[in-house]
Amino acid sequence: MNEVKSVIDTIKMLLSDCNLLDGFNGIHVDYNESNNDDAGIYFNGSTKIKEDLVGNEFYRLNCQLYTNKYSSVDTVRHDNALWLMKLTYYLNGLKNIAIIEEKNGIEYDGIITSIKASNAMMFSIPTGDINDVIQYQLQISVEYKIFEKEVK
Repeated sequence: MNEVKSVIDTIKMLLSDCNLLDGFNGIHVDYNESNNDDAGIYFNGSTKIKEDLVGNEFYRLNCQLYTNKYSSVDTVRHDNALWLMKLTYYLNGLKNIAIIEEKNGIEYDGIITSIKASNAMMFSIPTGDINDVIQYQLQISVEYKIFEKEVK
């Protein structure tokens, strides 16, 4: 990662740069197209989970990644399930990533302390035909810390 960005931009960039998503039509925000190898990240907003004695704030950002992949036969669906496991392992291994968050017009340094990916599953069959493109879901929870001192 070359440039420090907001937590949302960082998550999108981490997914876009992941070799498991090579060949995908980018990572959309809050929408998916129905094409094969299309992905969208849907953010649910952040929740403040605590504050320490010096004023550093800790947040959790929840989101879902929806991906569309062909599912023509059982072996392809098996490969898709393995692919989702690899993506889960990749995301769960990420931590200590610098970010900058803006609050009330002021930029603050921060850090993603952990990412937890879970509940990878087939989510829907958009066309109703299991042999067509199906949509998978991966739930992602990002914990991050915003330092009390603003960026200079």
